[in-house]
Amino acid sequence: MNPGVVQWMVVELMKERPNEKPRACYIVEHDNSFLNDKELIKPHTLYASWAVERFLDEAIWSYPMYMSHHRPLYFYEDVYASEYKVKLGEKEFYGCLMPHEEVLILGKSFNMEVGFLYRINEYTTNLIRLNLDKVEDLWNWNRKVFNPAEDDIIGEDLVGVLLVYEHNETYMYNVMNSSQVFQKYKTNATYFQVECGIYAGLCSLLLDTFGQGAYYVEELLLNTESKYGEYLNLYMKDFVVGHNNFTDGLLNDRVRWI
Repeated sequence: MNPGVVQWMVVELMKERPNEKPRACYIVEHDNSFLNDKELIKPHTLYASWAVERFLDEAIWSYPMYMSHHRPLYFYEDVYASEYKVKLGEKEFYGCLMPHEEVLILGKSFNMEVGFLYRINEYTTNLIRLNLDKVEDLWNWNRKVFNPAEDDIIGEDLVGVLLVYEHNETYMYNVMNSSQVFQKYKTNATYFQVECGIYAGLCSLLLDTFGQGAYYVEELLLNTESKYGEYLNLYMKDFVVGHNNFTDGLLNDRVRWI
């Protein structure tokens, strides 16, 4: 996940409705990147756009977690035993509820339900679900991070936020295609999104003026004159902002059991 980028999105969306308090904030990601040539798929291999072992930590070694009333709450069940509806205008998918650092950060800063809903490529999703009764075995499988320098990669990585209000929702997201990103920056879309967040944070640290200390990105945006967003937009462009004139509710309203 992209350091600080989603926090910036949340603050930007909240500025649109300063007199309203969201009921919930969902960090959302749909990464359907995969090998274009399916004949390259190897047996007993898990595929992802970033460090597979770190993904497994969240996907099979952890419990679903979200924040409510500034407190982390866990469901004692498999992450991949359920999924939650996400609708961003015409884009719709179901993501699994996973523990993530920015969920804790935003949930401590704002009194609303906060969760991270993530959907990875369908191949890896199906492999995990087929092995839920023996997930320990997956640690012994081979792992492959998509590298556009080695293989033709299709698909895209969507990262965004969804703010839920009483009667409607607002959202913001960015979509990047790995093959296009590689042509210019020699990395895949997921890593490039991370690099954009790091770049913006470093620029703010080096170029902006604020007091000494440790800051979360939302603290920089709300309490200092940081130009984090300007630096971010130098490389991470084409953010989509929109509204749903309805709401699918909180997590318990969105769940679909597998």
